[in-house]
Amino acid sequence: MPDDAPHLRLGAINVRASSVALAALVLCTSALVLAIRYSRASTEGGRYLTSTAVVMSELVKVTASVALLAREEAGKPGGTVSGGASFAAKLKVDLIDNWRDTAMLGVPGCLYLFQNNIIFIALSHLDAATFQVTYQLKILTTAMFSVLLLGKKLSFNKWLALGLLFAGVALVQMPSADTKPGPEGGSMFVGLTAVLMACCSSAFAGVYFERIVKKSAGSLWLRNIQLGLFGVVFGVAGCYANDGEAIRSHPDGFFQHYSSAVVRANRSQAGLARCCQSEEPHARSLPRATDALTQQPAREPTHARRLLAGRLADWLTE
Repeated sequence: MPDDAPHLRLGAINVRASSVALAALVLCTSALVLAIRYSRASTEGGRYLTSTAVVMSELVKVTASVALLAREEAGKPGGTVSGGASFAAKLKVDLIDNWRDTAMLGVPGCLYLFQNNIIFIALSHLDAATFQVTYQLKILTTAMFSVLLLGKKLSFNKWLALGLLFAGVALVQMPSADTKPGPEGGSMFVGLTAVLMACCSSAFAGVYFERIVKKSAGSLWLRNIQLGLFGVVFGVAGCYANDGEAIRSHPDGFFQHYSSAVVRANRSQAGLARCCQSEEPHARSLPRATDALTQQPAREPTHARRLLAGRLADWLTE
């Protein structure tokens, strides 16, 4: 029976594109948790503000989505995007003139912003392994919201598998004689509560987003831009509402205590979100990703800004 699924050619081997995407997703999700945990555990020179890190990741995601949407439009037969002005006019129509369409993404956009912030809180109180295992409960919550909101039917075997998943996560949380203490200054209760809240918000936002995508036409990259814009706007408002004094009082302001590890975490988080959103919409609820680098405290007021600008430039030109 012929295989009509898209394939990628790796040397002399043809591999399903979905298999390559799955392998990349597994690698990214495993690496991100370690990087965020490392960046929060490294306190040399002070900790960065998680609210600003979330805003920067949303901003990078919007930038990447705009570039990919422009590429998509330019590649269409008879495409209308022949220059920056025409593409900007198209974005204005899609985002502003059709504001009702954009407003529909406000709910999942705000929920994803909440999820991103709560994940930082969870990883500040839990070790990476505990977080990674517990966060798999999002599969259970996603299934429940899919049944409630999308009317999906799950077989007995699937419900049984979800029950075993829940039991496995519960067993991991049971104390044992060789249980290692959590992160210094961390609270297991706060960490687990944050993870459960992230699971619920991620599941509801993913299912809600899937429902919107299935009921309306439009590019997936355009939907990502709409989601990201809500994240940036409300994220910036949250930054100055919660951390405004800290931002104004520090020489580096918004980018205080940023290091190469923080910049890489933002870059990886943005890349993983785009990868997740290219699959089934509810798969976006997978945890975020990164690799860990040596923490470098800011040595002068402009060091963090130069470092951030350089890293972002490298990411966009790769």
